[in-house]
Amino acid sequence: MVKAQVHAGGRGKAGGVKLAKTPEEARDVAAKILALRIKDLPVQKVLVTPAADIASEAYVGVIVDRSSKRAVLMVSPAGGIDIEEVAAKTPEKIRRLPVDPRYGFQAFEAMQLGFFLYDDVKKARAAAKIMQQLYSAFVSSGGSLAEINPLVTTPTGEVAKWLSTTTSSIAIRKSKRYAMSRRKHQVRLTHERRTSLLSSWMEMSAAS
Repeated sequence: MVKAQVHAGGRGKAGGVKLAKTPEEARDVAAKILALRIKDLPVQKVLVTPAADIASEAYVGVIVDRSSKRAVLMVSPAGGIDIEEVAAKTPEKIRRLPVDPRYGFQAFEAMQLGFFLYDDVKKARAAAKIMQQLYSAFVSSGGSLAEINPLVTTPTGEVAKWLSTTTSSIAIRKSKRYAMSRRKHQVRLTHERRTSLLSSWMEMSAAS
């Protein structure tokens, strides 16, 4: 798989994620992707990863809720599409968990979210481990938003283990350090993305 590396969602819809069957095809696909602009951002890098058969796609994200000053885990079994779309059309498919800063993201909480995504114990455990890794990366980076979309399962039942270690596949939007090192329009886009997610989260809170 050849994937555009930009700080924006919707890469697949924009043509920024393509399958290549040979090294030659990968070079051709990479050249085309590098010529793209996704949500007004130029694609300057691509990531090449092994292709995998996908049985299901889920969503896992962490965001900072400024009002409560807490990190909030958001998960959904409906991955592979914009989470805002899921929140608008099928909010019952999203589970959110505010993290108590005194204790952090606990293992039993990760398992609860894992079972919201999967009925199978093995898959739930694997998903819980990945969520804890994502949360740790989120905290250590000083981020304001971190996502894995999609979190995939394979036909053999594995839960996207390569995603848990391939940090380039995890979109981490940093706050101050990010703003200092990226162009203004990238920072604006990241802020809009975070604001959109927070808006969806508050709408679900008000409805519940």
